[in-house]
Amino acid sequence: MKLSAHQALRRGLAVSFSKGFTLIELLVVIAVIGVLAAIVLLAVNPGEQLSRGRDTSRIAAVTQLGRALQGYYTANNGTFPTQGTTWITTLVTSGDVKVAPVNPAYSIAPVAPICTYASYAQGGTVTGYCYRATATDAIIFVKLESTLYDGKCVAGEDVFYAFSTADARAGGVCRTAAAGEPAVGTQTFVF
Repeated sequence: MKLSAHQALRRGLAVSFSKGFTLIELLVVIAVIGVLAAIVLLAVNPGEQLSRGRDTSRIAAVTQLGRALQGYYTANNGTFPTQGTTWITTLVTSGDVKVAPVNPAYSIAPVAPICTYASYAQGGTVTGYCYRATATDAIIFVKLESTLYDGKCVAGEDVFYAFSTADARAGGVCRTAAAGEPAVGTQTFVF
């Protein structure tokens, strides 16, 4: 004798239902998951996160090079490494830097200014770490690429991270293309 589900429940017997999801229900769930994934991907912005990571590396390298530059100046009777394409090599040779930092790779080639003259960029690469020196002061700088610091500068300005021996510190500097890259001397730091 076969009982209906209702009768089986009244008698306390176990009832199994063999009903599954319909195709429409599965498609709706997949669509909702797709929309949520798209929202999360837009919020995270992986390109910007990679740019911030590269900028963090650039900031650490400029700070390290700036401290090494001060150490070199002290150890070499008040002289800085010669301005040119081998200034980082000079810091490595003197022992002030253990390993030369790799020139930063930008996701999109940065718009000028970077190093106006290849003659004072490490290895002659104008998208790398830039160095200028006088008899009394020096500056190391690199252009940042992420939008994290854009709010610190006004429209039309580029954000650089610089170590200035005149200020004995590192920080963010805003410069317009017309003004060019940061110069040796006192800086106006925005962060």
